[in-house]
Amino acid sequence: MSEYTGDANFGCFDENTFYREARKYLDNTPGTKQGFALYAMEIENFRIYNLWHGREAGHAYVAGYAGRLKSYAEKEGGVIGCFGDSHFAYLVPEKEDRVNELQAYLNEWHKSKEESAGFHPMIGIYHIDDVSLDVETMYDRAALALDGVRGNYAMRIMHYNPDMDKELDEEIVMLSDIRRGLKEHEFTFYLQPKCDMRTGEILGAEALVRWIHKEQGLVPPGKFIPILEKSGFTVIVDQVVWEDVIAWQRKWIDAGKKPLPVSVNISKTDLFAINVPDVLIGLCAKYNVPHHLVELEITESAYAEHFEEMKDVIGELKQAGFPMLMDDFGTGYSSLNMLKRIDFDILKFDMKFLRGSEEDRQRGIEILESVVNMARLLIVPVIIEGVETQDQVEYLTGMGCRYAQGYFYYKPMPIADFEELIADGSNVNYDGYVSKRVEQIHMREFLEDMPATEMMINNMMGPVGFYDLYEDHIEIIRVNEPYYKLFGEGASQSLTVIREHTTPEDYEYIKELMAKAEDAPMKGAVGTFHYRKGDGKALPVLFRVFFLHEKNGHKRFYGSVTDLSMLGKM
Repeated sequence: MSEYTGDANFGCFDENTFYREARKYLDNTPGTKQGFALYAMEIENFRIYNLWHGREAGHAYVAGYAGRLKSYAEKEGGVIGCFGDSHFAYLVPEKEDRVNELQAYLNEWHKSKEESAGFHPMIGIYHIDDVSLDVETMYDRAALALDGVRGNYAMRIMHYNPDMDKELDEEIVMLSDIRRGLKEHEFTFYLQPKCDMRTGEILGAEALVRWIHKEQGLVPPGKFIPILEKSGFTVIVDQVVWEDVIAWQRKWIDAGKKPLPVSVNISKTDLFAINVPDVLIGLCAKYNVPHHLVELEITESAYAEHFEEMKDVIGELKQAGFPMLMDDFGTGYSSLNMLKRIDFDILKFDMKFLRGSEEDRQRGIEILESVVNMARLLIVPVIIEGVETQDQVEYLTGMGCRYAQGYFYYKPMPIADFEELIADGSNVNYDGYVSKRVEQIHMREFLEDMPATEMMINNMMGPVGFYDLYEDHIEIIRVNEPYYKLFGEGASQSLTVIREHTTPEDYEYIKELMAKAEDAPMKGAVGTFHYRKGDGKALPVLFRVFFLHEKNGHKRFYGSVTDLSMLGKM
């Protein structure tokens, strides 16, 4: 192994020297059974480390990393290079589990360093199957594999495969087209209204970037946004959207129209790459637009990961009068704790939390209930994103939610369509979002705050029971005292008893109601049937049933019943 030279490269070879020495190493080292591997290694987000801690501290951090890598190479052999501040290359004979061994060795040092969170070393590997290939190409392939682990702190190792070259070529073509599109002003924004679920009135909108390609037309956001985020071009495109939104607000005001607030998105990259307050304040001054008309949406995960670094920027934006919205609340690492630490104006919660398996949906509901309850205590409005059905609207309003954004109301639309939608102001609410400390009573809060007895609860709830439907058989799992009083002791056996006291049509109707409740779990189903008691009297009952969950073919329901014969006596 050759000697290392040059303190500027932390005692490792510089890039050109590394390529020469690696070539000599491959030509003069006897082949091994498992061949050789070239590792491209990088300290992620190192530029940010320098910004936060200073270049001297950054230099010391990389020197420590280089020293750790060198000590490993002294035991295992190979050639090490340092390309710039935080990029390393390591050519070494391959062996089983080499990469995991190396990662563990580096992580042991990494974890011992203070303030190292977010600056994890990552490794891309090219397994050399042709030693005659030039070393520069070998390194490029290993470095290409690094792209697969950027931002993924659960997976820090990626192996090169030939498909990566194809993906890179496609990304390069896309980025070139994006650059052209920016120069030719093909990027614009659509607006998606935010609504009051009680009235359907529009209170504002969110600006969403769109690319109107001169040849392809509207390019799907899912096709170009991931590439923007990966390349860092989001900083450029975001600023285009910000300026276009603020310029549009000025145009609308100049036309004699009353403006609504429009929110724009701010990414983590924006906050680190540019001075966001200076840019936004400058744009509002350029177009003479009041700051309160430009709402700023920041994802909770970005804020939670870098709270200490971002809080000053957020504070400066709030001080300047920009309303702050926390987007995707509930997806961060400490959602419940964040509410007491952050002075955000509005929280946004995505309905995707309520999708998935029954277990996932139930947990999502519990999280949403917690968010709504805590936001109510802090007097912070909540906007639910992704609302798509009437059932969801009814469920959310019943929970105490008031504001929504989603396809049930409006899809993102071109600017001209939005202007037409709000032109006469009849469906617009200019009063803004409100959050009262108490808007309606929620049963959970009521029961927790009141010394209610079981008798009191039963009187409030009336006859209720839990049912199990398996194939053609419906069994009662549990009922309360009012249920016994209504149907008699036979209710404790099963609804097969009710089958004996109803017509076949009524019994089939009960199953139909359960099927409808399963199809609409947030709304449930309601209907009436007649129950013939032991004395021969037919009792008309109103049956409201809700689907709970299914396991091993057993479907569980919750149902309440009302004696309709008593209504005429009231």
